[in-house]
Amino acid sequence: MNLKIKFMKKSRAFSLVELSIVIMIIGILIAGVIQGSRIIAQMKLSAARSLTQGSDVNGISDIILWLDATAEGMLAKASSGSTTDINDGDEISPWTDQNPQTTSKFSFTQSTAGSYPTYKQNGINGLPTLRFDPATDGTAGDALFTSYSATLNPSQFTIFIVLQPIEIGSSGDTHPLYNGGGYLRLDYRNSLERVEFWTYYGGYVSGPSIAGVSHNKVHILDFIMDATTKYIYRDGANLISSVVGGNTPASSGNFILGSSFTSGSSQSFDGYISEFIMFSRALKTAERQSVEKYLGKKYGVKIS
Repeated sequence: MNLKIKFMKKSRAFSLVELSIVIMIIGILIAGVIQGSRIIAQMKLSAARSLTQGSDVNGISDIILWLDATAEGMLAKASSGSTTDINDGDEISPWTDQNPQTTSKFSFTQSTAGSYPTYKQNGINGLPTLRFDPATDGTAGDALFTSYSATLNPSQFTIFIVLQPIEIGSSGDTHPLYNGGGYLRLDYRNSLERVEFWTYYGGYVSGPSIAGVSHNKVHILDFIMDATTKYIYRDGANLISSVVGGNTPASSGNFILGSSFTSGSSQSFDGYISEFIMFSRALKTAERQSVEKYLGKKYGVKIS
């Protein structure tokens, strides 16, 4: 009888030791998976940065603005201003221009509590991106803006934007991009899944629109304005154009991402924005395709 009790005690003690070892092994495996995921994410980010640095875009003349959420040191925490200690879900301000062709950089900021976009570490194509929420904490919405500059108001231009809309169930329009002085406005009609391209000529002039800008899908959108015509592309294809009499560059007002007002509005965009490039002229076809190829490869978008 005593031998049986001793054996049971030994068995119970041995089982606890085994359990401890199993728990320890599971902990090591989980830690390894987490660390491995971080390493993979860092490798992907490093590859994206190398792709940007080596792309043909750097050599295309007349870049006036280049915002890239994957660029090192271009995002800062709104709470501390740190550009290195940024974690998933942190509020962001400013988002700084990385234009390689000038030493004068633009800074897109926010000072209104509740209107900061947030950092999403595993965003578009698993890369860092900014989340613009139309109704954060009961406020009007998220937006980043820079003060008026004649540089950002050329009479001709080309714009590329990488975004992913999120459905909010409204039939109205929202503004991924807006010039507060009344010059340039991109409207995302979320109920229709289309983007409209407006400019100003003694009043807003409706330009081309493009359908198929689907919710929860990543798109590369191009907007080109030359001396007479506006063009719009989605993922490298579906050209639509309309003739306009000209346009009137703004003489004042903020250049705004994510809304039509600096602290957001009821027309605030709901979605992700990862990259924004602007040129002060209408790019040639080969140049446009070169930028599309770079963005498509970086963000996993098939270019038509």
